Amino acid sequence: TPHTVLQPDVCFLSNERSYINDGKKFNGAPDLVVEILSESTEERDRTFKFHAYAQGGAKEYWLVSPDDEEIEVYQNSEKGFQLIQIFQKTDRMSTHLFPDADFNLQEVFSK
Repeated sequence: TPHTVLQPDVCFLSNERSYINDGKKFNGAPDLVVEILSESTEERDRTFKFHAYAQGGAKEYWLVSPDDEEIEVYQNSEKGFQLIQIFQKTDRMSTHLFPDADFNLQEVFSK
């Protein structure tokens, strides 16, 4: 909204929606929002930001837990974000937004 400004850890904006980028900020939610969970941010990421990005029209919301070595993938629907799958470190990951991608999570979570 004009009064709510959020800054995700990582985001993706498709070419089809590039019109929301005015060169300084996005005037709307990006297609993908990725939040890296930490003790200090987890509650806000799971509540306020979760609902704000869903209402703003983000297509997917990923919560990445470095401690648990997993990624929760939520997809937006008319009911808000719905959990699609929780991917573990040993999984390969693809999502509706990136159906041709094949993320090796062992590489993502390697230390």
